[in-house]
Amino acid sequence: MPVHAQWVRRYYHEVLSSEWGCVAVFSPESPIGGRCTRNGADVTWGRNTWNRSISDYRDEMAKLYRNELDPSLSDSEHADYFAQLRDLDELAAQGILTFAGKQPPVKVMESVHWVLELRPTLDDEGEAFSEPPRLLRMYFAEPREEPDMLLALHLATKANGADVNREQTASVRESARRADSWAGAQAAARYDRKQEA
Repeated sequence: MPVHAQWVRRYYHEVLSSEWGCVAVFSPESPIGGRCTRNGADVTWGRNTWNRSISDYRDEMAKLYRNELDPSLSDSEHADYFAQLRDLDELAAQGILTFAGKQPPVKVMESVHWVLELRPTLDDEGEAFSEPPRLLRMYFAEPREEPDMLLALHLATKANGADVNREQTASVRESARRADSWAGAQAAARYDRKQEA
């Protein structure tokens, strides 16, 4: 590898990644949510594939599986959310989610217009609990450069009701940061492949 290419690679991976956590800006598919909902289009299109390569997301998913994601959730709530999320994952992969209804299973975030939110619900939400349970949310995006990919970004809980602690805003920002970091890693990998060719 030429010295210049080595310097650029070092700059991308060490300097930019350490200072800003990203080296590129995430580029979303348009229309937003078009893959997971197909926006009323023919659902015979190809199946979406989940990319769960972001290590922080994988750690959060493992915590959910082990009933450790949120200490205020009971083991049965963790298990119920895990099952619900698995079902929504499959519907998103098939492209048959919907934005319709009072509590749609997927929603576009207002603060970062390309971050999508999967919204599992507990089977007995609000009935068997003295306090409303916390809500589980899984944030993801649809990268323009990767057809049929759904990029899992962040798994978190938030208050059920007014978001007085701005937990959701923080989760959406973290999701955007992870998406930009992922885009940076993809750009660096493309650069490396180009230099090797």
